[in-house]
This record gives sequence, C-alpha cells and structure tokens, in this order.
Amino acid sequence: MSPAFDRITKKMVRKHVSRDMKPIKHPFSAAKFHRLSLFRDRSHFRFLGLYEDDPIDCSLMDILEPNSPVPETVVIGKFPISYTEIEMLKAGVGVNAGAELSVSGEATRFYESSFEIQIMNIPPKNLDVLQNRKLLDPEPPFFTYYRKRGDDLYVVTETIELINPAVLHENSSVKLGGKLSIPWNTYVEGQGQGEGFKAKEEKTTLPQGMIMAYNRMKLIIREKAITVIPADAKEKTFERRIEEPFWQDFKQLQGEVSWKMDILAQFSKVVQDVLFYNILDMLENREALYRLMAMLELKSSESLDGPAGRILNEIRKDSEWQWSYTDTILYLLQAILVLSDTQLDLLAQSMKKRILLHQQELVRSILEPNFKYPWFLPFTLKPELLSPLQGEGLVITYGLLEECGLKMEMNNPKSTWDLEAKVPLSALYGTLLLLQQLAEA
Repeated sequence: MSPAFDRITKKMVRKHVSRDMKPIKHPFSAAKFHRLSLFRDRSHFRFLGLYEDDPIDCSLMDILEPNSPVPETVVIGKFPISYTEIEMLKAGVGVNAGAELSVSGEATRFYESSFEIQIMNIPPKNLDVLQNRKLLDPEPPFFTYYRKRGDDLYVVTETIELINPAVLHENSSVKLGGKLSIPWNTYVEGQGQGEGFKAKEEKTTLPQGMIMAYNRMKLIIREKAITVIPADAKEKTFERRIEEPFWQDFKQLQGEVSWKMDILAQFSKVVQDVLFYNILDMLENREALYRLMAMLELKSSESLDGPAGRILNEIRKDSEWQWSYTDTILYLLQAILVLSDTQLDLLAQSMKKRILLHQQELVRSILEPNFKYPWFLPFTLKPELLSPLQGEGLVITYGLLEECGLKMEMNNPKSTWDLEAKVPLSALYGTLLLLQQLAEA
C-alpha cells in the first residue's frame, strides 16, 4: 500500500474534521477500529510519553455480561473531501556541503483523491447504558496480562467512514541527468547515465464503509464493573500501576537509547548479524514487523515464516537469552514502526549504503539544540555533517528528514524546527543509533 493513504487520512483529520480524531495509518488495520472495538496503548519512547494504539481484536460487548445493552450510534452529516498534492525534489551542484556534486535530477510525486465521508458517533449520554456493567466471570484471560503490564485500555466511540468506494491516484516520475538515483521516491528507483525519464501511475481503491479515522474513550475497571471516561483522563484502567516519568530533555533520549545500545552489544555476533539483515528484509513489510513484535511481547512459542521467523529461531537457540534482550529488540521495532512507509524504504537504502552513522550525527545536530522548544525556530545544517552524505546519500537523508515534517531543499541547508517533527525525529534518531550498533558487529 502506498504512502498516499497515510497522507490523506492525516490531512483529512487536520483540515476537515478535528484534531481529536486519530487518522488510520494503514488500510490493513482499518477494520480493527470499528465502534466499540478495544485497544491498548503500546509505548514507544517512554521519555516522550509516546504511545501507539494496538487493537486487541475484541469488542467491548465481548467482555461484558450477557444481554448488556448496545449503545446507539448517531450519524453526523455527510462531508465531501477533495485532496491534491504535488511534491518535487531537485538535486544538483552547489549543495553547500563542502564538495561539488556531479549529478542532477528531478523527482515529482502527485497525489489526488475525492471521496465522501460520514461521522458515526456514540455520544456520552448513549454510553451511559454501559456504566457499571459487569465483566464476564471469569474475566477474559488477556486482562490478566494487561493488568500485570499496567496497560491502559480504550474503546472506539466515533469513526469516520467512507460513504462510497474511493480511488486514490498517485503519479511519480523522475528525470535524470548525469549519474543519479532518486531513492526519495518509493516508486521510482535506479540509476541514470546521461539523460533519462521514468514514470509510474498507481490507483488504489478503498471500499465503501472503510474507516479513515476514529476517536476513543478510556475504559476503567473497578470491582469487576466498567466505566467509560475521556481518553485524556489521568485515571488508569487498572487500579495498580507504576507511573513512569515524563521527561522532556534530549539527554534523557540519549541515555535511554545508549542503555539499549549497551544491551545490544551483549548479543552474540551471530544474533546481531541475524537481526540486522532480517530487519532490513522486513522494512518493506510493516505487518511482518508487527507480527514479530506481538510474538516477542507475548513470549509465544509459535513459529513464523520469513525474516521474522529467522530472528525468532536464532534467539530461541540461546539458552542464556534474557528478557532485557527481548525488550531491547521490541524497543528497536517500536522505534522503526513510528516511521512512515517512505521512511522505511529510505532506511533500507541507508542500511545498504552504510551511511547510518553520518545520518545519526546529522539528526542529533537538529534535535539536541531544539528539543525543548515548542515553537518554530530556524536552523542551518552544518556543512561538515553534510559532506559525507553527497550524491545519493544526501538525497536519501533529506527524504528521511522531510518525512519527519521538516521542510528541506536540496540546494539550501536552512530549515525550520517544527514541534510536530520532534517525535518522528526522535524515533529516527533512536533507530539509526541502534541499527548502527548492529551494523558495527
């Protein structure tokens, strides 16, 4: 699935609906967020308080006593949406990186779609019929697991759905001069010598009723009965939970990632090698990354095929394997999954070109001085950090930064700090450091 879906759902929520709604990132997960579906928070970087919604494949009604009333849904209007976006990236000489490039090229990506949506909402007053309803007895087995972990549980109370089928249009093209490849574009890859042109068109059909975004409320469980409260309330789903500090300091990020790097260094050379190359193979398959993470979290003895299976098989051979080791792999996978599909493609190319070290130094130079600031600030990339990333490496790196929300221009090292770029940049920084640790093995 192309990056267009992720872009369109985010744009729809920000510009046409409400920032309280959460856009669906990937079409394969859309069916898991129906009204009354349950999910939990899966933590990424603890110091940022960053979480991702992880579906449980269970409805609220499935865990309540029999004959519990189903709250009524209200339909809120019909809204037509039209979306068009054009991206262009140029590369040529004079990148101000301390050396002259002998390449030139231009890549263009075009997105277009029109569709009609409706909002399906369960108002708080309708949810009152569920207040103090009892859980099944005995309670669902997964509750014991989530209670032990201290996870918060949520229920979907509002969805945005397509009224009719919709088609997403994507067009991508690249024009090459000299010698250059354009890895920034997921759909146009390769090298050109002299002059060249390549284009691709892709259409994706989304089915009627597909969920594009959702809203949630927090599930509270006390004395085997439930209550539903606002999602941002401080009260926890389960009564016992150890609170984790909420840090806003770049040194805390460095410390957290360094700790994980130290644990990675304790892995055998064979395990490090298996991790590096099989994670590389899985970057084009986000669902495989999710499946591996689920198997590790649940400490399942089941088997998987492909790269994920090779990782599981290797770590299961080690009789001295510890939970802290598994937790570190989960940390790396969680960081990777914060990134967009385009970034995963660019990350794979970065791993193959062995430029992770140079990229992490550049990302650090952006994060460290700006980390605490919630406003827009101009900054300039240092020429000495750009110099090792000439040619293809520079195009790849600019694409990674641009996908984090920074406005980058190939012929201009200046940009502006944007608070919305903080989380994806932090995830990118952690990913680069941990993968470089594996690469050095």
